[in-house]
Amino acid sequence: MQESSIYKFSVSMPNPEGLSLLSIVRTPRVYKPSDLATACLNLEIAPSHGEPPDRVVRLCRYLILDFFTMAHRTGLYNRQRNLWEALSKVTAIQVVQHSRGVFRKVVLPLYDVHLQDYKGKTMVLALFVEPEHPLTEKQYASALKRLVKTAERHPGLYGVFFCALEPLPPSFIKMVAGLTGGDDPVAKYESLLPEPNSCSFNLLGISLAQGEAADGEPFSVRLVHPDLTNVKRPRAAAVVE
Repeated sequence: MQESSIYKFSVSMPNPEGLSLLSIVRTPRVYKPSDLATACLNLEIAPSHGEPPDRVVRLCRYLILDFFTMAHRTGLYNRQRNLWEALSKVTAIQVVQHSRGVFRKVVLPLYDVHLQDYKGKTMVLALFVEPEHPLTEKQYASALKRLVKTAERHPGLYGVFFCALEPLPPSFIKMVAGLTGGDDPVAKYESLLPEPNSCSFNLLGISLAQGEAADGEPFSVRLVHPDLTNVKRPRAAAVVE
């Protein structure tokens, strides 16, 4: 499997003196949801190379803004602190679409999303599966294995995401849980990949509005694993105190 179709984004703060995600991570407990909203408004994610599909743009925004905000609101940032802080330091994004074939390339509905720091080092890696092309159970397992192998080629990663259309196969969710310590009441929120990766892994599910499958139409993203839906006090579930 090869890679092609590189898209790039720049991530910047229009107001360098304003509230930022970096400000939030320094003293997270003093900030309210309204402060998070203000900090997110002071972050601009703009394509700088190529014309990426709209859903790729939305996923990039989810990873840096929505996931960051959700982790603060629920307290997940305490268990995945390295990943959470890394998201506040992203200054560039590179998106590479998979392809296969040598003499005749066939573009595949899979994208590697590299969230990078100012030195161009990948800090967070995500695999995005286009919602129009859901995978079979065997393909999910294969894609997960490949993603873990790709992560191993980027030493020092702080986090990995796998994002695909819901409903995700229960066997695949169970596989992810088994890989990341899902049976442990504390470790399941840290959701760490085994060495040599040892970074947080989050499984994201995409939902499309009924009848809306064309590119550019609304879709939503939610955290599937680790699962926070059955926690009575979400913040308490992830707090390290």
